[in-house]
Amino acid sequence: MSLNILINDPMPLENKNDIQSFINTVCKEKNISSGDLEFTFLSDADIHQINKKHLNHDYPTDTITFNLGTPDHIEADIYISLETAKDNAKTYGSDFNTELKLYIIHCILHC
Repeated sequence: MSLNILINDPMPLENKNDIQSFINTVCKEKNISSGDLEFTFLSDADIHQINKKHLNHDYPTDTITFNLGTPDHIEADIYISLETAKDNAKTYGSDFNTELKLYIIHCILHC
């Protein structure tokens, strides 16, 4: 068994390799070694559509995680709003990369 990580970035990530490495590190720390994780980095408008369609919430959000697998084999679709990450980084006096990494950890913990 293996862990497959796919990154979709309709809103391009400047640090895609760093993010990929960080995801691998978090998974290793959480002892996730089997499954499929698909991360999609979106705009507020796009995550709003997903939130409304699948969760019946008519507003954008920071992250959405759908885990379709089992505890032994994770199959997760993870959506992260890059716009919200940028806004929250400013609001909370952080930087964008730190905020994005917090979102990634948050999503993986939902798996």
